[in-house]
Amino acid sequence: MSQPVRIPADVDREDRVLGNLTARQLAILAVVGLVLYGAYLATRSFVPLPVFLVIAIPVGASAAVLALGQRDGLSLDQLALAALRLQLSPKHRVAAPEGIQPAPEWLTTHAINGTNRGGLGAAASVSPTALRLPAEAVSTTGVIDLGKDGVAVVAVCSTPG
Repeated sequence: MSQPVRIPADVDREDRVLGNLTARQLAILAVVGLVLYGAYLATRSFVPLPVFLVIAIPVGASAAVLALGQRDGLSLDQLALAALRLQLSPKHRVAAPEGIQPAPEWLTTHAINGTNRGGLGAAASVSPTALRLPAEAVSTTGVIDLGKDGVAVVAVCSTPG
């Protein structure tokens, strides 16, 4: 009978497709490369090559940094996408199961006149959106119903002593 052999596995690591590149990295580099090549073919008759390279090299280098760079184990393209989602998401979320009520007239007028302290425009400062939580219900035993995603359990942990 043979002895069992432990096979180390990093299940969070993405598969390498070509060399040391993942499919996402390869896709980013390929798309940018094809766009730059298409731009060169479209402009080569009236734009000299050195002028085109002045524009193409920073674009290609930025794409390479975005595709190949990492910060805290997260690729820079994922980090940039998360930053974009954060920037585009509503900034003011309120728990309002009954629905969002319009802002009072005095508050809207106050914000439009530019006296709001946050420096935001009137629309951003007085238009909250509903807060959507993944939990649908919480039982008295600490079981959280996550709807179609299943359930979660709340546990209390402490040090002995």
